[in-house]
Amino acid sequence: MKTTKTESINPKLKIVIGALILITPLATMLPYLAMAVLMNDIMASLDIGFALAGLSMTVMLAISGLCMFLGSNIQGKIGIRKTIFISVWLMFLGSAVCFIADNFAIFFLGRIVSGIGFGLMSVSVMPYMSTWFKGNQRTYMITANLIANSLASIVALSIANPISEIFNSWQIVFGIYAAFIAIVALLWMLFGRSNTELEEASKPNPNIVTEKQSSSLRKAFGVKQFRMLTICGIFIMCAITALTTFMPTFLQNERGFTVGFSVMAANVLNATFIVGALAGGFIVAKSGKRKIIFQLGIIIMTLGGLLFAFGGTQVLTIISVTLIGIGFMLRMPAQTTITMETLSPPNPVILGGAMAMISGFGQMISLVVAPAFSMLTDGIGMSGAMQVFFGLLAISVVVSFMVRETGVTASNL
Repeated sequence: MKTTKTESINPKLKIVIGALILITPLATMLPYLAMAVLMNDIMASLDIGFALAGLSMTVMLAISGLCMFLGSNIQGKIGIRKTIFISVWLMFLGSAVCFIADNFAIFFLGRIVSGIGFGLMSVSVMPYMSTWFKGNQRTYMITANLIANSLASIVALSIANPISEIFNSWQIVFGIYAAFIAIVALLWMLFGRSNTELEEASKPNPNIVTEKQSSSLRKAFGVKQFRMLTICGIFIMCAITALTTFMPTFLQNERGFTVGFSVMAANVLNATFIVGALAGGFIVAKSGKRKIIFQLGIIIMTLGGLLFAFGGTQVLTIISVTLIGIGFMLRMPAQTTITMETLSPPNPVILGGAMAMISGFGQMISLVVAPAFSMLTDGIGMSGAMQVFFGLLAISVVVSFMVRETGVTASNL
């Protein structure tokens, strides 16, 4: 398909590209979260215990984190657009394998394949988006994408069990998901257009000897801004993983609250994710500032987390999870915009390496959260463990002051 300069400014094409970007999170979240909802049925059907079932859940996240780094190099060789195509078809293949699985080995293979696709997609969407949307349009698209991810998570958690009950089969759920993902893959192939910026970024520099050209990940690692954002992301990811993994158990065992209240608190957290993303995107777009909003989000999340860890009443719990959810997502539009605007002129391929660093490291390190939290619980209790994880967010707060502003105040720094 030929690339034209007009493609990057064609309003109708931008609408199509934007819609395609916003339906893609559902294709990634459906297979990822299906395991959490269908775990009991899958355990019974495949005759496995909690250990293998838990591994089936976490392996997709682990493989995804690893493949984010691989994806940043693949982009430099075949381009971001083709990487997206491959990632969607891999997610389809993974779900299809789970659909036909009649033993744990085949099912586990399907989860691994889905994880590869998940990782390649995670590192490709933002760089692709950065070439099609500029200025406030980019900020609004970042915000919309964050909300789409939150809504996709809600949908994924809500429909798996009803589908399974209707057809009396957990395999059918993955079959339906595979069919949906195939449709998304075909839409990407039909409408996932490239543009001049994408094509130019994928071309090797003729002035540099091929053997000496650095990978996109290595180039991204050489940028201080990306390293600072990565450090912030690691501690944020560990804290939110500890909260979402252990919050229901924590509220019941440590605080003595009911199961119903624990579920309500989890729903409040998910709802405030959307509120935080909307607020962050609006403020970034209207103010033109990034750094202060990024910092504010981390500070609000830290205060909410410490209130959650030290507080003891239901009212304080609701207030704390509200602050955590808003703070966690408030920073995201600013963080993503800072990442996209750090390089001048922008380079989508290096941006892919930066996204792999900032998200991939935190995603992989978060895998040690559960065992670390359990070890801390044995020594200082669950409240103490929560206090440690949210207390470590102070590191992210400090490092956030080392991040360079890229918005309207950048010339004053």
